Amino acid sequence: MGVVYRWIGIVGSVVVFASGCKSTIAKCTAACEKTNKCPGVVQDPNCAQSCDTANTKADQAGCGKQFATAQSCLNDSADVCDVHSNGCDSQVDDYKNCFLGFCKGNPASDACKP
Repeated sequence: MGVVYRWIGIVGSVVVFASGCKSTIAKCTAACEKTNKCPGVVQDPNCAQSCDTANTKADQAGCGKQFATAQSCLNDSADVCDVHSNGCDSQVDDYKNCFLGFCKGNPASDACKP
């Protein structure tokens, strides 16, 4: 799961929704910090900054809702290290598919740049 989570954080910087944004970023940050403890995961030294960026990019791609749903699931998961056993695989896939679909059609978008 950690690898998938890291991919989402890097590829999908999400957007900030006026009141809901901080909640999504807080959930993302908590999930990131949990993921940092997973075996074999490349640790993210600044989860809050990575999540803020991911949130902004997700919003730019029109995938803010999917990002927020995935982050809520991951944060609430008993085992953030295994996306297949924690019940978040469909939420993560929904976000991934939304973001990748956007970037496929809009490769020059700032949301799709590393």
